[in-house]
Amino acid sequence: MTLSTQTSKTSFSGNGVTCVFPLPFPFARDADIRALLLDGGLETPLALGTHYTLTGAGGASGGSLSMLAPPATGRTLVIWRAPAIVQEVDYVENSAFPAETHEAALDLLTMICQSLQEQVDRAVLYPVSTPAEDILDSAEFLEATTANRAAAQLAQVGAEAAQAAAQAARDAAQDHAAGAAQSAAAAAQSAQEAAQTVTNGMPDASLATKGAVLLASAAEVAAGTDAAKAVTPAALKPALDAKLDASDFTLATLGAAASGANSDITEISGLTTPLSVAQGGTGRTTAVSDSSALSVMYTLLYCRSQSRASGPVPYGYLFPLITDELATKTGAGYDSTAKCYYNGGGTAAVTLTSGLLSKSTNIGDWNAAQLVDNGTGTTGFTAGSAGTSDYVQLTLGTAKNLVRLDLYVDGSTSAQWYVQYYNGSTWVTAATINMSGGAGWKTISWTGPGAYTQWRIAPVSAPGAGPNYTELKVYEFSTGSVTVTAAQSSSTGSFTFYTDIDDLWDGDTASCFYTASSGATVNIDFGAGSAQALNKWTVVHSGTTRIATWTGAGAHRYWRLRFTSEMGNGVVTVAWIIEYSDDGTAWTAASTAQSYTANSVVVSCAVEAQGDMTLIPAAVTAGAHPDSMTVRFLHKAIDAVTYGTDLKLRVSTDGGTTWSDYGSIAKLCSYDADYDLLEATFDTLALTGVSLKPEVSTANTKSQKVAGIAISYT
Repeated sequence: MTLSTQTSKTSFSGNGVTCVFPLPFPFARDADIRALLLDGGLETPLALGTHYTLTGAGGASGGSLSMLAPPATGRTLVIWRAPAIVQEVDYVENSAFPAETHEAALDLLTMICQSLQEQVDRAVLYPVSTPAEDILDSAEFLEATTANRAAAQLAQVGAEAAQAAAQAARDAAQDHAAGAAQSAAAAAQSAQEAAQTVTNGMPDASLATKGAVLLASAAEVAAGTDAAKAVTPAALKPALDAKLDASDFTLATLGAAASGANSDITEISGLTTPLSVAQGGTGRTTAVSDSSALSVMYTLLYCRSQSRASGPVPYGYLFPLITDELATKTGAGYDSTAKCYYNGGGTAAVTLTSGLLSKSTNIGDWNAAQLVDNGTGTTGFTAGSAGTSDYVQLTLGTAKNLVRLDLYVDGSTSAQWYVQYYNGSTWVTAATINMSGGAGWKTISWTGPGAYTQWRIAPVSAPGAGPNYTELKVYEFSTGSVTVTAAQSSSTGSFTFYTDIDDLWDGDTASCFYTASSGATVNIDFGAGSAQALNKWTVVHSGTTRIATWTGAGAHRYWRLRFTSEMGNGVVTVAWIIEYSDDGTAWTAASTAQSYTANSVVVSCAVEAQGDMTLIPAAVTAGAHPDSMTVRFLHKAIDAVTYGTDLKLRVSTDGGTTWSDYGSIAKLCSYDADYDLLEATFDTLALTGVSLKPEVSTANTKSQKVAGIAISYT
């Protein structure tokens, strides 16, 4: 055959329906065809026989590719010819010339050339006249390109952030100018009305001319004609009006800036209410001397507002923390709504066994043991036939307050799964995990709803054909226990105790009380000068355990559990809430209301404290050992925090083996109404290595949040 087309690649937009796609170019063998799915910039290679089949190999007019599952809307199927670079034709000496075989070999050679040309067309080429000494090798070229691209990206981000800030500043200036103009107009109107009042209220100038103002020249006065120039109020008013309306009362004369685009505003000083970051300001009433602080602040602001992932910038790295991306953290929870880490959200892995797992009928290729063996290489289940009523369920022997789930897939899928718990009457959704993004671990965290024995994942919609699910992990809420003594505990309201409230904190299974009136309280007083940042309260009944957790309440002297309905006396629904106070009088709710069925006695209670957290981003590799490192991060103090005591920062240049001394943290400026931009600079000459890491840690159980980290080095 002949090759009359130079086409060797084609692409199609998925619609969720079409499975068969024509190939507008010939190919010798099925193995010569490659295919991938493009989804938002992510390329997922497809395998012959696993994802698609082919027809038409060896034909002169091409063939077709049939997907086993139709590409979804928004995805692009890319197909190209990539024959192996081999020569398999062997001519036998003195035999008849094999014209067809020879032509097929030439066709294959041409296909190989076209495949190579397609790759060359996508390459960046030097002009043919470039001297040899100016041509960089691959490593040098990639290094230069990466550096230039990073600089361009930073410039673009900075430009976009600056543009947004400039627009906000223009809007703010316009608002202030408009306000000044309105004030000036109001002042002019008041002056005009005052003049009117003065004019109308003038006393008689003489007995003969009521209300007249006598204006006379010196000659007229000498001649005794003092009434010759009598001006009445009615005659004076137009003159005053004209004067007030004249240019003496323009904004320029008053010293006020005009509205709209103008050059009148040359300085803003003496602010009592600072311009926020959103208005193009810094949130401060005084100047920020370090322009790099503003650059970092605006860049972080922009990256977080645009949900940009962590990435490099010239001589540095930004971690906007828009996802729970920190693999190295202790005592920290992640708030996916506020996009920040908070202390007191510690997690502990729950040990899973195959006997704890079960599944619905349409979950395929089930192997519970492989799903929990801490290895991602073997299938645990598939969901190609699953619908919205299917599930994979976890039934725990002891109720646990789960706050995180990890699920591994070995390929690409757009499936979403609900994470749910059973509250005794219905399944409640705690979170939704998105499996898109190709093969790998998918993670979702949520604020713990309390301890339950039954948890499951269920499809949001039918997943369709997709990858294998190979590993499942779950984590429970974990903080530090706090001992409550008999002297610190008391009760108010009506209880029926077996002995007394001291038994409530001994941790055994002996009965403590079996009735409580509505409004009755179990109280803790940690004593004068002492406070605890509690974030967990456990109530153990003889047959039920209930846990309330919360974040951000801070440290307080007084805590209590208050029953919001009667317990016992035939009432089977138990309802209570946790509250705190600094003076024992004014109470604030810490937890949400707990309501559940428990027709049994209370045997014990336990509380746990806020705890402290440590955050360590992934290592950043520098080109050479830096002389210094600067770390800037966004911080919100819920409790009163002392830098260097309750909040600490240090760095490492060898990947976390050796750490610097803790640095001196300073506030650079306000980021918004909640967060401040903090900074510390470190001399790293005494350290070794090029693997850079910062470590942010909290201390003394002070409640705090961290929402973004940036490092730079020289």
